[in-house]
Amino acid sequence: MKIIVVGLGRMGFSLAQHLEEEGHQLIVVDTNKDKIQHTTTMVDALGITESGFNLSNIDDKNLVDAELLIAVTGSDETNLIICLLAEGLNIPKRIARIESSKLINELATNHGIDFINPEQITIDRLKTMCTSSGTTDSTAFASGSILMRALLVDEENNFVGKTLSELRQKSAFPFVVSMVRRGEDLFTAKGDTTFAVKDTIYVFLKNENLPPFIKTHGFRSCAKRVIIFGASSLGVKLCSELEKHIDDLILIEPDKDVVEECSATLLSTSIIHGSPFEKNLLQDLKCENADYFIALSNNDEANLAVALMAKRLGALTTVTLTSQPEYVEIFEPLPHLDAVVSPIFLSVGNVLREVRGEKILSLTMFAGRRGEAFEVEILKGALVDGKAVKEAGFPDGLVLAAITEGDSTFLPNGDTVLKAGMNIIAVAARDVVAEVMTLFGSEKPDGLSIF
Repeated sequence: MKIIVVGLGRMGFSLAQHLEEEGHQLIVVDTNKDKIQHTTTMVDALGITESGFNLSNIDDKNLVDAELLIAVTGSDETNLIICLLAEGLNIPKRIARIESSKLINELATNHGIDFINPEQITIDRLKTMCTSSGTTDSTAFASGSILMRALLVDEENNFVGKTLSELRQKSAFPFVVSMVRRGEDLFTAKGDTTFAVKDTIYVFLKNENLPPFIKTHGFRSCAKRVIIFGASSLGVKLCSELEKHIDDLILIEPDKDVVEECSATLLSTSIIHGSPFEKNLLQDLKCENADYFIALSNNDEANLAVALMAKRLGALTTVTLTSQPEYVEIFEPLPHLDAVVSPIFLSVGNVLREVRGEKILSLTMFAGRRGEAFEVEILKGALVDGKAVKEAGFPDGLVLAAITEGDSTFLPNGDTVLKAGMNIIAVAARDVVAEVMTLFGSEKPDGLSIF
């Protein structure tokens, strides 16, 4: 697919990297020639130093037949206008980065443009994390009937020291453990996989089975106490959302003026003026009783340091925000950090779902891009159409988590026969996704190699 990316900030550059890895023909546009030079040095792409407003005036045959334009400059209005102008270039699909929910709501029509809002995507992910049972990541598939939860194994879980086969044989309801993250390693769970303290397990199960699964296996229930560091835009909006669900919610902010602004906005959040680096502040706030400690300031390094400090003091789950997607793979393996969130990283996953075609119904990247959970429709005549799961030739690194067929959703076994029209919910390791997409017959770009 020929794709034009306008705007080479962190998000534009990250998108260019991902899209090139998937084999797309890329054109990158920015007014800054240094950014063009850096991007075209790192990524196989044609660079054009020009404003996105002037694309229609560029006499370049390479722009002809572009199938997708993604506008991700730092301005909502600029991105919107570029996408509107691109309609005159006969570009069928256009995506605009829009940070303002108000602007999206005020538009009478989207003019055929898809919007991505990195901040709102991040808020939704963190809200689900805090209001779900003991999770460090979460996604819903099949219209919410199948849930994926990343759960942290601790000393109180009956998973410790037991194999997956043992646990499933004794379970009153089916579940799938697809992947296990152990330190820096991410691997597919097998029947003889033995679980250990500090493992993060990626579990799939039916929505109604989540509460009994959590209770039966000793995982933590929904959060009751959450501490947030940083009254950034994201931090304040998350507090506003969590006030409806969390009784004991604390926001720490060093800037007195910002604290006063928050006091006029937030209703039940306890707002603390101070720095978590001040002596005894976290101890005085009884950080050890926090179910979640989430660092959301505008400073990546401060976020990491405070989250690690909170974990050392006994916070059950620590989460840090980073504005730089490349930090996700660096931060995630750290032993005293439970989760890393990057608005750009999460948004890239949304864009990839759009790029890969209408048969990809949902897509989530996790574990620093090393794994991907997705929902895809089996096309008629696909290589797996009419074959049992055990005979389908699936590669190592793929786990089928669930199948939907009509109104029915179920967890498959080796004898389940795959049919065109079924929606497959699965997890794949980074290096096998191309082969997997080929087997399902899903639409994909030529040359897709990794995700």
